[in-house]
Amino acid sequence: MVVTEPAVARDVMLDVFSFPHIPYWFTIRQAVGILKNTLLKEEGAVAPAVVLVFDEKYNLVGMLALGDLLRGMAPLYGVPGPAAPAEWSAQPVSTLMTRFAASVEPDAPLAEAARALAASGMPLLPVLEHQRKLVGVVRARELFREFAGRV
Repeated sequence: MVVTEPAVARDVMLDVFSFPHIPYWFTIRQAVGILKNTLLKEEGAVAPAVVLVFDEKYNLVGMLALGDLLRGMAPLYGVPGPAAPAEWSAQPVSTLMTRFAASVEPDAPLAEAARALAASGMPLLPVLEHQRKLVGVVRARELFREFAGRV
């Protein structure tokens, strides 16, 4: 029996709606609430624990990971910062989010997706149709699964 390997990003990408998503103007407080209610549940939790961040036209502008929020929570654990806890939690998530450094088209070869993801240092790689419309994300987990079988 011959198993056909996925050849392009579309074959291993996850649906964009597998991940929670918020607009860039949501406050840090709102993002913390969403993360507590969606990503920290063991059942049905997505990995890596990130929230996708969109603009008003539903274009992807970045992601907010637990590490980003923990960095933003520094005033809560005694690290001096420019704002008091009540002030920092009212800031928009755009102040903490990480912008994506790379993306691929749905028909990009898996080798291209793996190179882009590895070079970016990000946990996710957006899959953009016509370099604009987000149709999914590729995680390192799926790429690793595909390439680990060749070792």
